[in-house]
Amino acid sequence: MTHGGGAESLVFNIFNELKRRPEIHVKLVTFQKAFDRSFKDSTHLEEILLKDPDFCNCDSYVNLSVTKPNQVNLTHFTQIVSDFKPHIIHSNLFIAELITHEVIFPGIKYFTHCHDNMPQLRNFSWQTLTQKNLLTDFYEKRHLVKRYLACNNRFISISADTTKYFSEVLPKRLVKNIYPLDNAIVTQNFYGAGKERDLSTIRIVNVGSFLTKKNQQFLVDIALALQKRGLRFEIIMLGEGNDFEKVKAKVKANHLEGVISMPGNTVNVADYYAAANVYVHVATYEPFGLVLLEAMASGLPVITLDGQGNRDLIKPGQNGYMIYTQNAEDFADAIEKTVAVKEEYSRMSDNAAAFAGRYDIKEYVDKLIRLYRTG
Repeated sequence: MTHGGGAESLVFNIFNELKRRPEIHVKLVTFQKAFDRSFKDSTHLEEILLKDPDFCNCDSYVNLSVTKPNQVNLTHFTQIVSDFKPHIIHSNLFIAELITHEVIFPGIKYFTHCHDNMPQLRNFSWQTLTQKNLLTDFYEKRHLVKRYLACNNRFISISADTTKYFSEVLPKRLVKNIYPLDNAIVTQNFYGAGKERDLSTIRIVNVGSFLTKKNQQFLVDIALALQKRGLRFEIIMLGEGNDFEKVKAKVKANHLEGVISMPGNTVNVADYYAAANVYVHVATYEPFGLVLLEAMASGLPVITLDGQGNRDLIKPGQNGYMIYTQNAEDFADAIEKTVAVKEEYSRMSDNAAAFAGRYDIKEYVDKLIRLYRTG
């Protein structure tokens, strides 16, 4: 099993499931800059896609500028659309938004997948005039909104938080076109649910890119809190990113190398879930939380910081706990409580797996196809 970022993994899984439907013809198109960024840490996913005849990388681009002429090249994208003749154009990530909407093709329905609260679409404020990047974002937003209106664009929102954000930043004419659709996972890719787990050592796993918002340095604080209580524990952090060395340095400075491991990216993340007994998530902002569902599908109770978009995934005391303040002792309390009583742990583990089962990719794509047809 491959594991890229949340949006990339979801798009890949939707693509594969749509291909299994005989009445659907699908083509996955990425754009070079987005492809380089999104898959730089997902080489196995890249290798799979490059062998797929229904995948192509497009070299078209749209570079907008407030002070200079816009740079636009849509030759390749226009050729792809002309050859494939789609009924639906479903775009993901902001680069794709600009390119796929620069020319509106008649007879095609346009869908934007709102994987997060796109900062480029934030409303105008006095700060917009004080920072160049904010002014550029606002210019791009005005440009894009005109295209959205021209095609009566539809928006797929992944959480209540994202729905609220897009309702606030889009023109009223488009708000009616926001359709909530929770994310999904391929539940059969994960195992471990229902098995009896050894709780003598608390085995914690965390998955995510090492970015500031993912907040892995706080996991070190949690480790110190657990250590102070004299608990036996191990923490595995999976992923890579800009903050990797900073987190590694903090682990070393606190002499925690014996209980915290950081193996980097992996293609067998399901094995790590199956070997753990608790999933801990500390991101300060989470648009949805696919990794939470993956962990639950593996039978892991989830203890997570409130990331706004993940609020609907946690049923306190049933499949995990939501912690509303960044307090290491609060996390340690929840972790200790989760594993303290074997019968209670088993109940939460079973509940977690059952909850994740409601988010399987097959049912998700059924809903998506209905939305394509009726939206």
